[in-house]
Amino acid sequence: MCGTSHLRHMPCGDIDMWDDFLRKILSRFRANEMGILCQTDDTITMIGLKLFQGVATKIDKIDKVRKSVMANMRKLARLYLQFRNVKGQDAALSDMLRRENFQQFQAAV
Repeated sequence: MCGTSHLRHMPCGDIDMWDDFLRKILSRFRANEMGILCQTDDTITMIGLKLFQGVATKIDKIDKVRKSVMANMRKLARLYLQFRNVKGQDAALSDMLRRENFQQFQAAV
């Protein structure tokens, strides 16, 4: 495993994919609460990277790929922000997926 920032979750063989993801996706978010969350939350970033990896080979459709991945990351960030409003500011994104928090998750939706 590589050891810096988000790369601590990234196998070293995927550095080129990570660089593409940084350049084509993460660097393009606006500097607002949701964009910053998309850029800094490890879970949202890793989900975005997995989405990007799944469609990154579609070179001819890179603009659609970028928009789709960014939209999905923003949706996840928006849902997480709503969940934190219901559950409390110290709630982690992974808390949304826990069975015991289903009612708060449902309220956030």
